[in-house]
Amino acid sequence: MSLNDKSALVISIISLMVSALAVIVPYYQNEKQFEEQIVTYLKDSCVANEEIKINGYFMIKIPYHYRISNNGNITSSITALSVSELSQDKQTQTFANVGELIDSNKNNVRLPININSGESKLYTIYIPIVINKEISDKLISLKKMNKKITCEMAENFLGQDGKDFFNNRVSVKTYEGNMHYIRTCEEIKNNPTVFVKAHTAKGNIITAKNTIYECDLLK
Repeated sequence: MSLNDKSALVISIISLMVSALAVIVPYYQNEKQFEEQIVTYLKDSCVANEEIKINGYFMIKIPYHYRISNNGNITSSITALSVSELSQDKQTQTFANVGELIDSNKNNVRLPININSGESKLYTIYIPIVINKEISDKLISLKKMNKKITCEMAENFLGQDGKDFFNNRVSVKTYEGNMHYIRTCEEIKNNPTVFVKAHTAKGNIITAKNTIYECDLLK
């Protein structure tokens, strides 16, 4: 093959590559444009007058803030939610039925949830948390005395015995007439992590997680 022929072959190959890229790049960009881009955020919100649910023995439901944001260019649909709890001993329990999902107007929300492009929705989601028998018995006795139990009521009731929801030791301090419950990372022996998985109509799964106390005890 002469030098001119080789040069012509190289030029032909380069031209083919450029032509292929001219087709592939717009196709990839177009596909990317229609990909789901869902972001979720989870944070416990068991404070003050927020209600907790006594869900039989050894389990309570704690309120969390759960935000779903759509950063993509298409409308997405959340068709199912599932919850897992990772306990301190790294035992995982999965709950298929999340329970109550409540919007900002205190209305119960049913799935599916449609999220438009650029839209963000904030909910309160009640997540099951496994507790031990001692704490369960105390909260059930409190429930018998009150129709509704708030996070503050439960915290004060358990705090009288120096305990929190998860049977951790707490110290009680009074400041300006209000009781405050102090925990140190050394005292926190039980610190569950919960995961909420959002399942979309396109088959994607987006996971948000939250650990109750900001102590890195699950390594």
